[in-house]
Amino acid sequence: MGIFDNLRNLFSGASEQAKGVADTAKAAAGPATDQAKAAAGQAAATASALADQAKAAAGPAAEQAKAAAGQAAVKAGELAEQAKGAASGLAEQHGDKVTGAVSAAHEFVSDKTGGKLDPVTGKVTDLTEKAVDALKSTPPTPPSDAV
Repeated sequence: MGIFDNLRNLFSGASEQAKGVADTAKAAAGPATDQAKAAAGQAAATASALADQAKAAAGPAAEQAKAAAGQAAVKAGELAEQAKGAASGLAEQHGDKVTGAVSAAHEFVSDKTGGKLDPVTGKVTDLTEKAVDALKSTPPTPPSDAV
């Protein structure tokens, strides 16, 4: 037997040993791989179930919040209409007193300053009259449940 035959036998033996080691590693890795796949599948199923539960729990809460917001908006609108009606009523009852008091204050300031502040106090008097007139012309809206 020559040197080449010795080398061939040596490599052949090493190849057989490598194959045996690879088969052993494959056999050992197989169950671990299967276990990892099974665990990943279980985790995915659990996550999916939890997501479904969260979605189901959030659905009714979101609908309840939406309904409550709608009711609050309606109530706020009703209260605003009531406040507008109350302000209109007060303007009807006391608007002349308000504009009269502002006009009297304008005249007093004008007399004391020799008319130096008339542009400013006159503008305040005009704005007060316009505001009172606007409130008087706003008819109160009946509540929505009175319809």
